[in-house]
Formats: sequence, C-alpha cells, structure tokens
Amino acid sequence: ELTGLHKEGHEFPVEIGLSHVQAGDERRVTAFITDITARKQAQEVLRIKDSAIASSINAIAIADLDGNLTYVNDSFLARWGYDDTGDVIGQSMVRFWHEAAQAEAVVGALFECGSWVGELVGQRQDATVFDAQLSASLVRDDAENPICLLSSFVDITDRKQAEEQVNWLARFPGENPAPILRVRKDGVLLYANRASTPLLDLWQVGLGDPLPDHLCRVAVEAFLSGHSRVAEVECEGRTLSLIFAPISEARYLNLYGLDVTERRQEDQALSQYTR
Repeated sequence: ELTGLHKEGHEFPVEIGLSHVQAGDERRVTAFITDITARKQAQEVLRIKDSAIASSINAIAIADLDGNLTYVNDSFLARWGYDDTGDVIGQSMVRFWHEAAQAEAVVGALFECGSWVGELVGQRQDATVFDAQLSASLVRDDAENPICLLSSFVDITDRKQAEEQVNWLARFPGENPAPILRVRKDGVLLYANRASTPLLDLWQVGLGDPLPDHLCRVAVEAFLSGHSRVAEVECEGRTLSLIFAPISEARYLNLYGLDVTERRQEDQALSQYTR
C-alpha cells in the first residue's frame, strides 16, 4: 500500500501490485494500481465499532449458531468474574445463567422471533448470582441467513433491590413507621402518613403546600428524568434519606423516608479513623 497524489493536490490510499515482464531482451515491470479509499473507510468504520464494543460498559457476547461463545468483551469478563477470554470462549452461553432451562428457552426464542429482551439471573464463576437485563438478537447476513447470536447484558441487581425496598415500604403507607409522602411533579404535597408529621412540622408544610425549595428542585429533576433521586434531611437529631420515586403516568412522585442515622454515624467514625 502507498499513498497516491491526485492532480488536484489531495492524497488517497492505493494498493500497487508489481510484476516482472520479460519480452526477449526487453525487461519491463507491470503495475496494477487500485484506489482503496472505500476499503480504508470501511476498515475504519469496523475499527470504531470493534473499539466501541470492546470498551462498552455493557457486557457483550457473541455466540455461534450452536450457542457457543466466540467473543466476549472486558465488561463480560468482569461481570462474570473471569480473568481471561480463554476461560469462556468455546463454552455454551447457557452455562453462564443460573437457570439453564430458562436460558435455553431464550436461545429458542431467538431462532423463532429473531430477538429477545427480558431479565435473567446470571451465575458468576464463584457461583454467586446477579440480576441482569438481557437484549439478544439473531444476526443475519445480506442474504438473510443467520450467522451468529449477539447479546448485551446490564447488571440490574441494585435496581431490583431498590425496587423491592420501595415496594416493601409502600405496602402500608398509613401504618409504616417510616415517612411516606406523595407530591405533585412541582413538589406540592398531596399526601403524608403519620410518620411524616415531624418532617412537616419542621418544614411548616401542610397538604397543598410546596415542600422546601431544595426538595422541590429534587422532585422536578426526578420527574423530568423519570428516575429516582435521593435527598438527605435532618429531623429531630436523625438523618433521613428521602427517595423521590416518580410515577410518570400519574404525574406525581412518592417519597419514601429511610432512617440512615446509624449508617451516617458509622461513615463518620470510619472517616475519622481513616484520618
């Protein structure tokens, strides 16, 4: 490969093949020159895609049509607790899930429907498990022939635990010993259980009144993003962590209070010990 110089002054990549030609006493060299600009551009696109897959924070795996892994990125190795790709390449993708029968059903659905999105329980090398959101598809060539299976995974263990905690807190709002409030998307109070009384007295807020300005801002941010936000407040010598959980379709947020006083004291003690 060499670089050609166009008559207008710009450079372009070329591939040159040379062959010796002997015609009697005359010796010549024949050159075959090919402009490989398109090929170079395609290679660069592939390089960028490969780099993006390799460095993705999502665990990504590719398997052949028999379900055996042919490629995994670094995030996959980290998520499942392996140090080297040699430990997983060639292994059945089913073995990396806690419920093999469920994983086999997913593979079957891929061949039948072409894609599958849902939750599975992964099993690490040390036999511990975690919840994962899986997006998988059957990859086809230009002739629509299947060539491989592509899967992307996200660890949702923390999210599942948070959802379970929120669901537990929400079972009996009126009887729950922790503060539970409901506010409009702009932070105006719609409901508060009995355990919220000290907070409302501190803020001097009643039904129909807005929360303190900094908490209204948290409520607006949570509702607009569609994701939970957390704010800590001090009340009667205790530290409370308020989880702002948006309910987008109802246009309000639920606030769940958790007493984190002991945890904060432990963190402060650890910080002091470290200093």
